[in-house]
Amino acid sequence: MLETQVSLIGVVVAAVASMIAGFLWYSPALFGKKWASLKGFKMKTKEDMKKMQEKAKPAYIGSFAAALVTAWILSQFLILTQATTLMAAATTAFWIWFGFIATTMFAMHLFSEQSKELYLIDVGHQLVSLIVMAEVLVLL
Repeated sequence: MLETQVSLIGVVVAAVASMIAGFLWYSPALFGKKWASLKGFKMKTKEDMKKMQEKAKPAYIGSFAAALVTAWILSQFLILTQATTLMAAATTAFWIWFGFIATTMFAMHLFSEQSKELYLIDVGHQLVSLIVMAEVLVLL
């Protein structure tokens, strides 16, 4: 069995990087406006945006906790697959995403009444997030 030495600093930095990727992904500059529209949120003013962000604080805390767990487990996968390069890390992250996240979210999507666009935005975010975390973990 491989000796596993997980970098706690790497896990925390990877979780932070994942959150930053999420903030960017769901920002108005990228997919935030479309996502909010598809979810039925009314964001006509900056005040509407601030109210939504204020309500979302507990979700941000929970998301960060989930990102820490994901980064920890992802680091284990990277060790087990002996992914030591950026390409190997991205490849490992892709296969984890494709095999577990994209498929699970797709099955959930099939039973929801949400649009295909919403699925693509959310599953795309998950892919980017995993790759960003994997890259950070390999670098640290």
